[in-house]
Amino acid sequence: MKLVKTILVLFLCTISFSTVSFSEELTNQKKEAIKELIEITGAMDIARQLSQALTAQMTMILKKSRPDVPEEAFNILKEVVDSTIEEETGSLVELQYPIYHKYLTFNEIKKMVEFYKTPVGKKAVKVMPKMLQEGMQAARQWAQSVGNKVQQRINTRLREEGIEIKR
Repeated sequence: MKLVKTILVLFLCTISFSTVSFSEELTNQKKEAIKELIEITGAMDIARQLSQALTAQMTMILKKSRPDVPEEAFNILKEVVDSTIEEETGSLVELQYPIYHKYLTFNEIKKMVEFYKTPVGKKAVKVMPKMLQEGMQAARQWAQSVGNKVQQRINTRLREEGIEIKR
């Protein structure tokens, strides 16, 4: 039994040390590559979209609750939201480094940057947001359709089993 425990401990130590020794560090060079990948793919457009959505939502709420607010206030609101989001974009990039580092090696990031500089990569960057948006819309329609079928089948099965659920 003692031999089994010793072998198990040695095995666990080997696994622990091997993952530590073979893992890649998040170097400044890798951070620069991640930043380039983020820029080239337009991933930071999310911040700009957030800025627009936030401005639209705040404007709508303010107009509903205070219709007497002058138009100049909405211009100021947009200006402040845009400038603050722009100012804070660097901190968003900082938050992205460990995420990209976790899933991609330095070499993979470099290859992705190379790809996104090609005509096909540039097209992918251009059409991907539209594809994702349309894909999400299709997925919502699909989920609604499947959800209705699931609900009907559950109701049928419960009836067949003599189970009644009161609403």
